Amino acid sequence: VITASEFSEADVVYEVTVEVTNFLGRTSAKASFSMERVSAAVPILTIVGESSYLRSEDVLLRGSAAFSSCPGAKAEMLFEWSEISRNPASGVAMPGVDSAKGPSLFIPAGSLTAGTVYKVRLTGTMSNDAERQSTAEFDVNVGYAELQARVSPSGFTQRSVAEPFTLDASGSRDPDSDSTVLSYSWECVSSGRPCRNSTSGAELVFGSSSKLIVAGDILTSGRNHTFIAKVSKTTAGGDVVAASASVTILASAARVPVLAVEPGQALELLADGSYSMKGSDR
Repeated sequence: VITASEFSEADVVYEVTVEVTNFLGRTSAKASFSMERVSAAVPILTIVGESSYLRSEDVLLRGSAAFSSCPGAKAEMLFEWSEISRNPASGVAMPGVDSAKGPSLFIPAGSLTAGTVYKVRLTGTMSNDAERQSTAEFDVNVGYAELQARVSPSGFTQRSVAEPFTLDASGSRDPDSDSTVLSYSWECVSSGRPCRNSTSGAELVFGSSSKLIVAGDILTSGRNHTFIAKVSKTTAGGDVVAASASVTILASAARVPVLAVEPGQALELLADGSYSMKGSDR
């Protein structure tokens, strides 16, 4: 047992070494630890928050102070936040953090850069003694959201084998940034195998545009053809993030009308309670 009187000097770091000898005279390996004795107790700060966030989510961090049980150790705390680093440095700065006061830090959704780790620091100062302060740090990891792949038409539809048609994946988006340049690729599967030209038997190969024009007389009549639009992006760290959407086309030997609704047309309520909208059949 070591008594407090043996550590009489304040603001000094003491190193204590322990060695044990048993009744046979055998001595253990030495173990040591360091202890700092201070003239006035400093509270210990803790930051609580989520381990990771998406750019579309609010960030809320809460700081708290644990005080010593020594007499006079408690006093009102003054809190300040600061951003001390971000990786990669190309990420936007955390807005408002350097002027934030109080134990909580709130960063609204859409303010940070996906794929960036922000390190923030909370500094707490005793209101009755500016020399007594402590700090805590926390990493805010902003991950990448999943891409939203879309293809139009979607689900299941029917087309005539003789007529060309267009599939459109340009509605796909990156929730992390409206300026992301997406890459596109297309696949076609029928009965679990790659689609083939109904005439030549060659495997169908498609381009890398957001829109795919499927020529007439290449699909096999009476079969389902599932077209898969794959959308991807390359992150700042070089990783590829991808998503896909699909539509199944039943190829028909008969002519299949394709209905189109003209933009801006209003619904008209009919006498029987149904609605009518101007469209076209092509």
